Amino acid sequence: MSILSYLDPSFLRRLVGRVADRPGDYADLFAERCATVSLDRDPSGSVAAVEGISEGCALRRMTADAVRHLAVGSLEADDV
Repeated sequence: MSILSYLDPSFLRRLVGRVADRPGDYADLFAERCATVSLDRDPSGSVAAVEGISEGCALRRMTADAVRHLAVGSLEADDV
């Protein structure tokens, strides 16, 4: 299943709008959601599993003379 199926359509519209409102020759969008599990051992020797999720997105827009980046550590529409 694609990450795009998890994203709010208003979030995608806002990201695409950031690119479409400005001139450019090429643009791309990167979105990532990563689930992690780590094992932590305390001084007594007991081990605990710690779960987490990291997510974010980035836009890159290129023109003949410049490359611009926008990165956000979130996949929420209000953060873009």
